[in-house]
Amino acid sequence: MSLQSQSSSSQHHREQPRTTEKQRSHESAFDTPLEELTPQQQLDLARRKQRAETMLLDWTERLMSPVAEEMLIQASSYFRPIDYTELLLERNLAGRCAYPPCTLDCPAQAGKGSIFRLSSGKIVDRDREVRFCDKKHQTASNVYAAQLSTEPLWYRAELDQDPLNTTYARNITLLE
Repeated sequence: MSLQSQSSSSQHHREQPRTTEKQRSHESAFDTPLEELTPQQQLDLARRKQRAETMLLDWTERLMSPVAEEMLIQASSYFRPIDYTELLLERNLAGRCAYPPCTLDCPAQAGKGSIFRLSSGKIVDRDREVRFCDKKHQTASNVYAAQLSTEPLWYRAELDQDPLNTTYARNITLLE
């Protein structure tokens, strides 16, 4: 190998980002089958999952009342699309428009139960159908949900960071 290629090879090696031991441990614990983890790693993972579930519940409770759009952006650091849909249903059960920044009520539809939709040919459970006060909020909610990460909260490396400074929140755009 020539001196020039050795020099560029070692220079290339130095330019690669370094990961800390904690980051490598964090990443390897998620990529390793549970039965191959040490008891301490299993315990750490279980605690992380429990902390993530507690954080998600806390954010769900916060968004049950109308919130500022900035808070909805912060919440994107914690919600997956499925979690957000559950929040929307909870807001509906409380008689509110599903879109978290909205202050309007959205009463339950009369005649609860299942209905048949001709357009899709499917039977739909009205209790699981999300309701909004208007189409604008439905569209805004759908745009927001489409931007949420599908990665489980406990798997996210930014779990303990300020919610506005995570890559999840920085990439969210709300419709006005």
